[in-house]
Amino acid sequence: MMRFLVPLIAFLLIAARAPSPGPKPLYKGVPEAGKFLVATRQITDGIFRETVILLIKHDRHGTMGVIVNRPTKARLSRFFPGLEKSEEPMYFGGPVDGHLAQFLIRSAKKPVDAEHVFGDVYVSATPSVLERMAKGASREKVRVYAGYAGWAPGQLQMEMGRGDWVVVGADADSIFEKDPSTVWDELISEGTRIRI
Repeated sequence: MMRFLVPLIAFLLIAARAPSPGPKPLYKGVPEAGKFLVATRQITDGIFRETVILLIKHDRHGTMGVIVNRPTKARLSRFFPGLEKSEEPMYFGGPVDGHLAQFLIRSAKKPVDAEHVFGDVYVSATPSVLERMAKGASREKVRVYAGYAGWAPGQLQMEMGRGDWVVVGADADSIFEKDPSTVWDELISEGTRIRI
């Protein structure tokens, strides 16, 4: 019996000194259109720190989305004719193609020139969205984003593998109704409760 205890005690002493593997990894999920990509606390980069990104496209060619919780101080009235009275902010959608606008639209039916993302949320890059806004004839809710976030094939999976991002289900209220400054806190709490 003693000859088995000595190796067992030695193993336990070595294991006790070994670094802890830490908590279970965050839920990696499957990135796909219509999901939120939520930055974890280990991202300290100024652009993506505490961001929530709605994924619009994810396929073998790469991934694209817009940051939904970064309103800027600039108003739409400054950039778009016909919206001179709008107090709506322009949102920072991401660091790629900042001179181009993307529109997220919440609508009961599919708007013209828009693609479905999830639920009653659509995306478009067509100016007709702004024309409808200017006329005020539509019940659609619209958010305008300058630029987008993009990843080359495999890049997002690599970042998720090192724990930079959590994938959670998207909801329209987080985009169109909630105070953008509260959205990340709420979603990161939800995301870190989900374990493999």
